[in-house]
Amino acid sequence: FVEHLFAATAHDYLMFFTNTGRVFVERVYQIPEGSRTAMGRSIKNLLNLQPTEKIAATLRIDGERIMRIGEGNGPVNALDAAVRSAIGSRYPQLEKVHLTDFKVRVLDTAKGTGAVTRVLIDSTNGRKSWSTIGVSENIIQASWMALEDSLVYGLLHTSE
Repeated sequence: FVEHLFAATAHDYLMFFTNTGRVFVERVYQIPEGSRTAMGRSIKNLLNLQPTEKIAATLRIDGERIMRIGEGNGPVNALDAAVRSAIGSRYPQLEKVHLTDFKVRVLDTAKGTGAVTRVLIDSTNGRKSWSTIGVSENIIQASWMALEDSLVYGLLHTSE
């Protein structure tokens, strides 16, 4: 049976987080298309899921694909740990960037669990504070958008 249905264009990315914490990011055009009469294909076959997994972050830095595993208190903290593990050696100034607050707001409560969520992340480098926002129907994606912007902003302003 269908649990989730997503509308996306061929240029979009889809992020898949397993129940054991692993994340997969796929371009929509790389996902096999089924016919109108097809019975569907399990996402397990597409992503090659393992029996025991943790959250992973896959990044491209200077053309190199880097994959790291991270654990944390919830999926956002674990994703943050994985990203820091992946790029921390190249960007040691990330050690100064810390999340100070994490807020989630449901923007259209009438839609229930299908509502768009807004994630607000407050961060600091010890001298300066900033806020970033992610908005999506998927709370993990909204969290990732805000977290990514926070880390990038922190890297761009570490000398201030």
